Amino acid sequence: MTILKDDGGGITKRSLQFWEYNKATIGKIERIEFSLNPLATITLSEGGFPYTVDYTFKALGERGEIWLSGCNCGYGGEGPHGTKKILVELGIKDDVADILVHGKYSNINMDAVHEMPTIKMKCYNCGEVFTSEVTEAEAEVILSAQEAFGGEIPESMCPICIGLIGR
Repeated sequence: MTILKDDGGGITKRSLQFWEYNKATIGKIERIEFSLNPLATITLSEGGFPYTVDYTFKALGERGEIWLSGCNCGYGGEGPHGTKKILVELGIKDDVADILVHGKYSNINMDAVHEMPTIKMKCYNCGEVFTSEVTEAEAEVILSAQEAFGGEIPESMCPICIGLIGR
């Protein structure tokens, strides 16, 4: 299995550039792991002087892995922002990605992320029908309520109305 590692500088911008350039090489992303503390440390040598490189982000794909030194989590800095950018790109909701990068460690099965069911809902404010991602437990409750009420589309507030009311 191929393991692609960024240059080890711990610089988020360079890690994100490395990600962009290499992500297709490892195929469909199956698992993402990131931490405040190193997930892997390797020792390199330059000019006869050894030094260590800490990798705090791993993406495991069908054909290999990408290790990044400039993406991590557990504080409010540039490293967690880089991790969040990758998570959102991979389909994790923005608010969920925020929660994940504020923790000190995450190991995410990407198949589970993409298996969230969507439910058709009707906005009780504007009347528009929209779809919403929900957890399996939420979907079960909504669908059983829908069945109990003769198949009517359940009501909630659409994202547009939530944004307008929140201003």
